[in-house]
Amino acid sequence: MLLISALGWGLAFNTAVGVLLALLNIPPLVARMNAEERLLSSEFGGAYEAYRARTARLIPGVY
Repeated sequence: MLLISALGWGLAFNTAVGVLLALLNIPPLVARMNAEERLLSSEFGGAYEAYRARTARLIPGVY
């Protein structure tokens, strides 16, 4: 939601800097997602893997 909001504000105000800042947030966001998924997988095992198999990570239907 944060990523979509930041990108939307950059596009709404027609500023390349805003769009660039939104895009620069992607690598730290993916790194945090990976760290959290490792933790959740170690804590909940198969139940988390089943949940992960049926849900999208960031963009439903894409990633």
